[in-house]
Amino acid sequence: MRSGQRRYAFLAGLGLIVGLLGMGSRTSALALGGVAAAHDGRCAPTGRVRAHDSEVIVWEVTTAGRTALYACRPATGIVHRVVHAESAASRVTAAGPFVAFEANNSDHEVLLDVFDVLTGHTELRHLIGNSCLPGTGGSNNVCGVNPWVLAPDGWVAELEEGGQGGYPTVEPGTGEARDLLASNGRLTATRLDGEATEDLRLTGSVLSWSIPGGTRYSAPLGSQLDGLAEGTVPPPTPLPAPCSLITAVDAQAVLGSVTEVSSSSSGCAYRTTARPASKLTLTVQSGLSPSQVSAAKKAAYAAEAYYYTGPSRYNDYTWGGSWETAAGGIASSYDVRFVGDVELTIELTTSDPSNSLGGDLELVLLPLNWKAAEAAEHLTYLAFDRLMGWPVLVSATG
Repeated sequence: MRSGQRRYAFLAGLGLIVGLLGMGSRTSALALGGVAAAHDGRCAPTGRVRAHDSEVIVWEVTTAGRTALYACRPATGIVHRVVHAESAASRVTAAGPFVAFEANNSDHEVLLDVFDVLTGHTELRHLIGNSCLPGTGGSNNVCGVNPWVLAPDGWVAELEEGGQGGYPTVEPGTGEARDLLASNGRLTATRLDGEATEDLRLTGSVLSWSIPGGTRYSAPLGSQLDGLAEGTVPPPTPLPAPCSLITAVDAQAVLGSVTEVSSSSSGCAYRTTARPASKLTLTVQSGLSPSQVSAAKKAAYAAEAYYYTGPSRYNDYTWGGSWETAAGGIASSYDVRFVGDVELTIELTTSDPSNSLGGDLELVLLPLNWKAAEAAEHLTYLAFDRLMGWPVLVSATG
């Protein structure tokens, strides 16, 4: 049990008793003011406790028919009224000195708020879904709320479903469902994993998620994401070995049993041991000249433009593209990422006698029954996360 939780349990009970007996003058003062100091440097909830952590306790007060949330730090006894948290606030969560909650607006949109009790400021306020009116499809005919978790340092991880949200993406022409992203209100890292991501969890500050088939990934939810989120800094040096960006375990989770067929300072390749015959190749090139970067981006955009209509954005420091080809009984899916003068490329080639990329006939790979492009995309996200210093770990099962 965390330090102080027994005291919180007692205080929560005390707050409920006080609420039943009626609110005194001190409750009214708190309800009217934005900030107040609790007696003796201790937090004394005067309403129903909604959430608590080792560094904060949150309670609800109703005065003259109006409901508000208040948050207090036991270390100081300073109380803040939580901004934007009215009677509609739900799923109130406390972690470290932060409070997160969901709130509906007048358009039936659901917003996620993160409030910093240290500063008394809202750090993040973002659309995460739409509520449904009886007998309707909700705002924009989309119902539901993106799953999210709050870390003790204020970072939030979210599974953006159905294109809800609208965080900026570093990859042109994309907007698919099930984007794993993270934000602390100042920085946002998108496309951490793809649309097959599910079962978001948080243990302390360690985020974990899974893909179909049981493979689970984990990584710290915090400042290790800064480089990915900024999008304007190079990867840490020295660059990791290519075979550490995508391991045999990573490849096997998506493609079935594989063998490593090559490994060097610039590339790594795996080949499946079962049908359909597939080969996964990862290459990393660094120290490219500006003209080489420009030429490679233009070539990638020309290849992807057949499928996507997003802007070229060649001047972006962090840039990405993906495309597919099929000819001569071979189907290939390509994903490329640029960060400064570093290029990461993943190519997945698979035997495909039908040459039938696209639509319902698109090539499907075992064991996950994923389309080849989905498999390449997922592996690219993992590789780029690790290249940029986010230490994603993998386990065989969840």
